Amino acid sequence: MLSQEIQRAIGKNAFDEFVDLVTPADAVAKYEGRTDLHGTFLHICAEKNRTDMAEHLIKLGADVDCRGGLWNATPMTYAADLGHLEVIKLLRKYGAKFDVADEPFINPLFAAISSGKIEVVKYLIDEGLDPHLVYSMSGGELYNALNCAQDEQQTEIIEYLKEVGCKEPIKGVDQPIWEKPREEWSEPMSDYDNVIEYMAERFGPVDELGLQEIVPVVEGMSVTINVIPPNEEHPFLVLFTNGMSDLPMTGHEDWQYAELVMHLPADWPHPRDVEPDSPSLWPVKLLRQLAYHPHLAGTCYMPPAAFVAEDPPEPFGDTNFTCAFMVPRFANLQVPLQRDGGRLVHFFTVIPLYTAERDYEVNNGLDAFFNKFIESKVPMTVDPERPSFA
Repeated sequence: MLSQEIQRAIGKNAFDEFVDLVTPADAVAKYEGRTDLHGTFLHICAEKNRTDMAEHLIKLGADVDCRGGLWNATPMTYAADLGHLEVIKLLRKYGAKFDVADEPFINPLFAAISSGKIEVVKYLIDEGLDPHLVYSMSGGELYNALNCAQDEQQTEIIEYLKEVGCKEPIKGVDQPIWEKPREEWSEPMSDYDNVIEYMAERFGPVDELGLQEIVPVVEGMSVTINVIPPNEEHPFLVLFTNGMSDLPMTGHEDWQYAELVMHLPADWPHPRDVEPDSPSLWPVKLLRQLAYHPHLAGTCYMPPAAFVAEDPPEPFGDTNFTCAFMVPRFANLQVPLQRDGGRLVHFFTVIPLYTAERDYEVNNGLDAFFNKFIESKVPMTVDPERPSFA
């Protein structure tokens, strides 16, 4: 496919090859379309620090303010997160705006702060990005650039922000430019059936009977695994947890409640049709284990991704997978579920990994891992026979 060839040219930094591929008119639609977790080809160039390729795309008509990728943010935000200052300057040269109107985590200043890129922070502020902008989070607390730097323990950036007059926001004094809009939430529903209805709207009818546990691991919550059979629109078997969000995880208030989703091949044995000791039940056991993990460990699953692995690594069932990689807001799970009282439940898609792939992330960092993961086209549907990318 042409899109794969273009991605390879970007990865190799082969400018002439890249130009040959994207110059024809029929390539325009492809590089302007979304490419899964990466966003547009302009997003990829921003992540890879390919300034010349990015400029070529822009001259062909690429939208410098197009949102996409894992965070549904503009190319500038991804460049800021990685410290690619020259790409940011290029985007500004061609009129890129500061995308600050929605939640703070797609604001390029917050991205640069979170990853400790102080030169980018200084440039963005010098260019006019207001560090005093205040956001109202789902719990009603106010949040600005200084709060972000404090949360990430970025000492040098904290001092710089204070030098330019940034202070912690005060309720009743500082007015937020954004708060989580009600129209982006689902309608409130009761605690158990709301997860069922939420998933049914996105993947099709849910089996009437879920897989319940006999003795819950954590007092106050009981995790049921529900099943959505394959259908014409979604040709894969869907498993999802229901009950993990009964209790809050320990962490950022916006990410305290979560449920987990896993996609299996259409011909995967239905969990109710196999014996209790069937090797095919490992996804059920894994989802339940992952649902309890943050509550037992006192941690929280948060974006851009979360990893869970045993030490030493233990294979999942009869596979060679040993680690779980969880991505929030993937595909049609972008919008969180709203429960009574304004609690937001986020859905994480679970992808099993090999030990070598987890080691690759540990040794090379999350950005390098994402690039490798996407370049290798790891399927979101579980494939125990897929090769390792590491």
